[in-house]
Amino acid sequence: ADVRYRIIVTAVGRATAYDVQVCDRLPRGLAYRSVRGARLRNGRACWRIARLRGGRSRSFRVVARATNLERRRTLVNTATATALNA
Repeated sequence: ADVRYRIIVTAVGRATAYDVQVCDRLPRGLAYRSVRGARLRNGRACWRIARLRGGRSRSFRVVARATNLERRRTLVNTATATALNA
């Protein structure tokens, strides 16, 4: 079965965020199926945004497939975002 995530990153405030890196590592039991526009490195999907103007958002879709969920009912997926000037 497929699991779908939407990752949203927002530049809070008025300042433009530069060289934004958004990275996601899936929880155990899932494997990447589709991460359009991302680079896969060391088990993580990472996107780069050259600049993100203040107050603006970008979203990314992740489609994963279940590999071995071991009867888990809840999965938590956490992405991180960094910027040169954050």
